[in-house]
Amino acid sequence: MKIVFLLRPLFVLAVFVGHATSMHKFSRVLNLENLLPNESPSSTSGSGTLPDCAGLCARDDLCISFSITGGQCSIYRTSLTTSEGADPGARSYKKEGAAPQTDSGMAPPLVAAPP
Repeated sequence: MKIVFLLRPLFVLAVFVGHATSMHKFSRVLNLENLLPNESPSSTSGSGTLPDCAGLCARDDLCISFSITGGQCSIYRTSLTTSEGADPGARSYKKEGAAPQTDSGMAPPLVAAPP
């Protein structure tokens, strides 16, 4: 698996995860910064690093989004909305193309040249 990060100062706005046959792009959901998602995860994992969590979602055809908080990765089969509950350090990402783009808090897509 090949993982490429695009960095802007203090923020990871997009993550690219590639396999031998496919490549997925995840955009950060900015309106969920430090907040709990309203939805229930379809699965959770103690592997709460960004590359590991993005890889789990990339391998799951039904995964639409994921969040990372407190060393835990949560996989969702829906787009995420906020519950307004505080969750310091929480970051959420959405797999581009997995569902209609209806989230108003999406970071602008970033484009990267192939390595």
